[in-house]
Amino acid sequence: MTSIQSASPGWLLKYEASSWAQLKVLAARQLRNSVRHPVLITLNLGATAFMAFLLGSVFYDLGKRTTAAIQGRFGVLFFLILFQALMSLSSLPLWEQNRILFRRERASGAYSTGPYFTSVVLFDLLPMRCLPPLLFVLITYGLIGLRGTLGAIINFWLVLVLSNIAGATINMAIGAAATSSAVANAVGSIYCLCNILLAGFLRSNSGMPLALQYVSQFSFVAPAYEALLMNEFGYNSTGFRFTVHTPGKEDSFGQEVSGDDVLDTIGFPHNMSLLGGPGCQPTAGGLIPHTCVFLQDVMRLLMLAALHLLATYLLLKFQARSAS
Repeated sequence: MTSIQSASPGWLLKYEASSWAQLKVLAARQLRNSVRHPVLITLNLGATAFMAFLLGSVFYDLGKRTTAAIQGRFGVLFFLILFQALMSLSSLPLWEQNRILFRRERASGAYSTGPYFTSVVLFDLLPMRCLPPLLFVLITYGLIGLRGTLGAIINFWLVLVLSNIAGATINMAIGAAATSSAVANAVGSIYCLCNILLAGFLRSNSGMPLALQYVSQFSFVAPAYEALLMNEFGYNSTGFRFTVHTPGKEDSFGQEVSGDDVLDTIGFPHNMSLLGGPGCQPTAGGLIPHTCVFLQDVMRLLMLAALHLLATYLLLKFQARSAS
């Protein structure tokens, strides 16, 4: 990398350029690399578009007037989070690809860890984690017939983005800590499977042992899935119907239920309280208001992403100092 130089004030002792100048040059290099090698971004967007259309086709015009339709909505939302979790594994080799180059250039004083870390993270999160969920909004959402209010659509996109970012950042940390790509892939895959198992879809969190209920609070899949369920079935949503299926006959007999009834039957929400205040106190029936549950889930995703990024930065800084 060409040396980063600028007119240095007196406080710039170790590096010839300020952190902002380093970041601009490193970001420009990341942009050039992305333009020259667009395969990963193109593959990510292409795979997402294909899965968005396929998912919308499989669950086309799902409805909500039968038990099967309600169950289908749970499955759709879980599949969306599952797909995001699997796609976030592409962040595992992010640091391994340029580990030697980074240590050499940092040791020579070209730039510090902070600007390098920021430039790489930005060019992974913005195109790879924020754009693909938009395809599910544009393609899948309308085909299936999920909740059609503007607020629900925005919340849907927000949760997919945050779950994607939370998954990508933990994989960044795993990739930074791993000694090889093989180790990173193994650890990342196992961690992803553990998160999926604790999400509450395969078994409701309320049915798990208490210790695992607490462990699930550190899963990035669990709050994302719960937030999508709150968005689809919460906020006084109505029009659902539980039906009794008889082979060879239509589901004619059924019971009208609200979204609250659906969530309560399945065992959601099951969110350890993180927020206080009168707006988040449980009701007489022990339920936390849906707005508060959704906000808690979003906050958990943000906190997990921030912790993952901090861990990644500290790992890179420690490794760079050890190598110098």
